[in-house]
Amino acid sequence: MVPRFVELVESSCVVIIDRDARTLETLRRRLRLGVLNDPRDSSQAAAFLSELALKGELSDRDSNGFREHFCTAWNWMIAGLGEDQIPALPAVPVSKGRDITGIAIGEETSTNNLREAYYLDIEDRLKEHLVRGLEIAVFDFDIKERERTWKVLSALYPKVFRRLSEIEVDVVVDDEIFKPQSNLPTACEVVGDWIADFLVCAAKFKGGDFVRPTQKTLDNLRKSINKLRLKCVSKLEVRFGGCSQRLPPFLKGSIFLEHAETPTLLVEHGSYVNWTFLQKIAQALAEAVQQRALSPAFENAFFRLAREVGGDQAQQPSVEEIARALDTDVDHVQRLRSDLQSSVEQIVFVLRPVARYTGRLDVDEKLEHIAEVQATEALLIEALAPLRGVLGHEPQALIELARQNPDVSSLRSVLGLDLGRFNEALRGLGHPYVPINHREDHERAFNARIEQLRPKILDSLRAQFLDDFHAWQPLDRYVELRTLARLVPDASWYECYDELPEILVEQQVNAWLSSIGVPKLETTTETPALVDVREQNRQALREFAERYRLLVPAWIRKRQGPATISPDPWHNGLELKQRLIEIGTNGGWTDFIPLDDRAIAVWLAIQGRWPDRMPATTELAMLGLTKEDIACVEKNVANEKSERQRRRSTIQFAGIELSALTDGYQDLVAAVTAQLENAGKLLSSPDRLAGLEELEESKRGTGAGGSKDGGGDRRIPETQLSDDQKNAIGLVGELLAREWLKKVYRERHGIEVSDESWVSGNRDKALATNIGQDGLGYDFKIKLKATTHYFEVKASSGDPRAIEMGPTEIATAQRFRHDNKDHYRILYIPNVLDPAEARVFKLPNPFSRAGEKYLRMIGDTGIRYRFVRTED
Repeated sequence: MVPRFVELVESSCVVIIDRDARTLETLRRRLRLGVLNDPRDSSQAAAFLSELALKGELSDRDSNGFREHFCTAWNWMIAGLGEDQIPALPAVPVSKGRDITGIAIGEETSTNNLREAYYLDIEDRLKEHLVRGLEIAVFDFDIKERERTWKVLSALYPKVFRRLSEIEVDVVVDDEIFKPQSNLPTACEVVGDWIADFLVCAAKFKGGDFVRPTQKTLDNLRKSINKLRLKCVSKLEVRFGGCSQRLPPFLKGSIFLEHAETPTLLVEHGSYVNWTFLQKIAQALAEAVQQRALSPAFENAFFRLAREVGGDQAQQPSVEEIARALDTDVDHVQRLRSDLQSSVEQIVFVLRPVARYTGRLDVDEKLEHIAEVQATEALLIEALAPLRGVLGHEPQALIELARQNPDVSSLRSVLGLDLGRFNEALRGLGHPYVPINHREDHERAFNARIEQLRPKILDSLRAQFLDDFHAWQPLDRYVELRTLARLVPDASWYECYDELPEILVEQQVNAWLSSIGVPKLETTTETPALVDVREQNRQALREFAERYRLLVPAWIRKRQGPATISPDPWHNGLELKQRLIEIGTNGGWTDFIPLDDRAIAVWLAIQGRWPDRMPATTELAMLGLTKEDIACVEKNVANEKSERQRRRSTIQFAGIELSALTDGYQDLVAAVTAQLENAGKLLSSPDRLAGLEELEESKRGTGAGGSKDGGGDRRIPETQLSDDQKNAIGLVGELLAREWLKKVYRERHGIEVSDESWVSGNRDKALATNIGQDGLGYDFKIKLKATTHYFEVKASSGDPRAIEMGPTEIATAQRFRHDNKDHYRILYIPNVLDPAEARVFKLPNPFSRAGEKYLRMIGDTGIRYRFVRTED
């Protein structure tokens, strides 16, 4: 397939180039042209495609083609890299919802330069759903060498990417974390036994090209539905990475939890099972049978069946009703249901490895023959006769166990067969059998054991590098090794053990330590406990920063002049303690013995965190400094601090600096009143809902309103302001809103809005009253004959096109969401400190129908919880 997004050489030129290999090499060398899908040019292709993603030049229809070509280029590039080699790339593409964007590398800036992304290192459908539905950036391309790719991404973006396998996802049911339960009813018990056969028929007759309706596929689908547990709950949430939130809308109020023994479908729904309920869970049912593409077929089948059966409650349909709903003949439905009752082919499939395991190849040959003919269960029992008593089960019992456990892995577990021997049997059978592999479970157990052994491992590493520490040698090698990144499980374990023996982990650790010349775990070390020495050195660095925070600035000022900038971390005294601890921790020199002031200064100098030519000491005499030099710098620092505090207690309104403190509010009120004649845009703002885009599902979580090109300052500038400045801006916003409301209601309703309509606490500060309240959830309340209007003012010094609502505002907005006799609106006033540019935009109630269409929640900063301790 020729991609639209890649510039290609004309085909007529390609013919000429292909005739002469030297021409191609010349073009490669001089013009840096590359050949698409050629391993030799894979790095160039990956770099080009990554930069294309960063620029945001890919349309929806380019997505599949881009993925195909990028995966090919990336896999070839990774395969050609050396063990520690890192490719030179301008960016790396990531998926974000339905879009493909890019993350720039290094100091480059871009509107697409994301700060956090995930790496899809495991197959976990729930997590995949969540990162895509929540539009979280994820590197989810079809990569062959996952671990090698992770090392590359980690090197390119040390603090950006996180493994998806490391992120905990909990499902919260009615405020409690849900765990799969064997006592839950099955879907067939809740809905009716008919649902399994109906879904199989839907897959067979309505699956189209999305599923191959073989007997094995349909039989597995039916078994999956029969095994599925179903629970209806009142409230369903997910806790992703430690943050709880309601289910994303794309999940349609239901979620499937994959579990080997008790796969469970949770649905936010009452106990009444109706046709709407079945359509609602169609997507999750498709997930449960591992046929995600069948979701539309299931939903459509339930919709048509509801029309055939009639009524609201879901009832068992007749064969005729099923046939009409699926546009097929009754005979076809009956024949399929009969075939599903028992599949000898599937039973034979799971029993052949068992026969091989016992060493009875003659039994395996008979089973293989039975699978090739239209055999009966009687022939199957006869073929299994030689196994009578070998595994503690009669042939009939083996057949029943195979029927109940339709995959080789679960049948092996039930029979208690050794994993290593069983995998040998599977390998002997060949395709389509594949060995059972516990890689994910073993890696999890391995990593857990490594965490337990980490203190001992690090003690061994510290003992090895202690001489380097005392010799003031760089500790880069130690810092690299202490991550234990290269300490990985042996791949041969995955197919030999059901549970990973701890002794193997310890042997692997000692083998790794030996390979890098480090003493084994049992070796006694003389270094103090790591946790203790690290805490002592953190305290030492805090005290060092406190005592000598002025030392470097004073030396630089005296030797090089006051205009010289102090090196990191000395240029910002406010962050000095934090930065010193970071530098010491990252440099590894806080891991060995307690440090004194001299040692800290020397290590800072070794790492280039001390000025050039400045002696690595804290002695004033050796530095040529006096106490007066320190006092002079301290005075300058105090002046700068005072000036910063002063700036954070003022605002610039109409170009005039005014106090943001409460005692200066009357001057603020006077300034706003004096500037009303310049607020023409604000006072002429129309009294109608602002024109907003209807946000599509794919734009959930991106913000509220805005133009198609994403114009406007999307940042919320108030995050950089002090509380005093925020409060002053809020007062200015309400003063301007008050004047706009007066004008609107005078012209439109013929009434004068009195000061009593202003009900927030700001009215007391502006009007010197004591009747305002800040816990109402609105700032203005205007009563008309038939309705009451409530207005909450949201003012901003910029134009972020986003608002934040607190708990009382949310509660009030929810109470008035129906928009009957009580109308709740938000007055959004951007550029509030510039009267000439300020305007009023009336936004709908976020919880009304209009609000749900035009506004989207982008965070939970306004959501808080209170609690009472039992001891209170």
